[in-house]
Amino acid sequence: MRAPSGAMILASVWLVACCPPSGEEEETEAPTPETCTGAACLEAAQPLMADQPAEAAPWLQRGCDTGSAESCYQLSLMYDVGRGVLRDWARSMQLLSGACEAGHFGACHNLGVGYQLGQGAERDYAAARRAFERACDGNWAASCTNLGAMYAGGQGVPADATRAYGYFERACNAQDAVGCANQGGQLVRGDGVAADPARGLTLLRAQCTDTVVAGCRGLANLHWDGIGVPQDRQEALRLYRRACAEENQDACTDVGESIEAGIGLAEGAEPDHAESARLFQAACEYGIPRACYHLAAALWYGRGVPEDRPQSIERYQSACDAGYLAACNDLGTCYASGDGVDADPARARTLFQRACEGGIAPACANLQRLVGE
Repeated sequence: MRAPSGAMILASVWLVACCPPSGEEEETEAPTPETCTGAACLEAAQPLMADQPAEAAPWLQRGCDTGSAESCYQLSLMYDVGRGVLRDWARSMQLLSGACEAGHFGACHNLGVGYQLGQGAERDYAAARRAFERACDGNWAASCTNLGAMYAGGQGVPADATRAYGYFERACNAQDAVGCANQGGQLVRGDGVAADPARGLTLLRAQCTDTVVAGCRGLANLHWDGIGVPQDRQEALRLYRRACAEENQDACTDVGESIEAGIGLAEGAEPDHAESARLFQAACEYGIPRACYHLAAALWYGRGVPEDRPQSIERYQSACDAGYLAACNDLGTCYASGDGVDADPARARTLFQRACEGGIAPACANLQRLVGE
């Protein structure tokens, strides 16, 4: 709206009265973490972030508070690992949520991961999917890969191999190595797409080289099952170990399973249960339900770790809650027999029914036996 003429004249008088005399420069105060705004705060923080993170944090907080989504994102990374601030996953998630709402796709991706792992917030696959969708739509390739994995595994969504393939292809087209590897695996198997083993193997091998490991687990899976390549479980274990060394926790779980199966052992040697339990524990803490299931079994039987049945029940429960239905069946067995927990036939029935509906055949037999008693 146009200002009234009187106001315009008053402003002119104020400007004249406050201008410094000719030849003198007005001094301006340097910005501080209390006075900077937006991008200026981020600019001031950047030289401090690598070596003086504690000094960078107030600048980033002010930048975040005054509208810089990148400042919120960078500060969330500091809270995530406890760099320059006390580690606080809940605070990190709050910052990521705000940055994602402001259109920062990297923040949306990390927000999705937090919800997926239940790190800093309750595990919420629906919220994870929404965050990944927003980031994927913004061409954040890793989020497209994670969406593909959710649909491939039926994690919080109905399993849909065709939809999973579409997301993996989209991620691969955006140069995401894991997306390319997953796309390659589906092509070899003809899972959700017309089989094309030659193209699939090309994609996988391109992502499993001297410098890249994203495709090593997928290639290992093929060698394990003998799909598209000769079955060679020794080679599979070598590739699983390579991927695990780069902290692929799914691959570390595969290594643990291989150890338990006695793959790669010298004749007469016993499996190293302590190593497999260590691998399962690290992967479980990272959020791999299959690893939690195996860790639960190790704790139950005292295999590689001290026997701890209450802790075992907790791990079975976490794996079941995350959708690993074999764990629901085993947990149901405990409640049916009162082994390690107070007997609760009603709860056992619920667990067996869930696992049975998910295709776990022993759970169907256990349910029928329970109902018949």
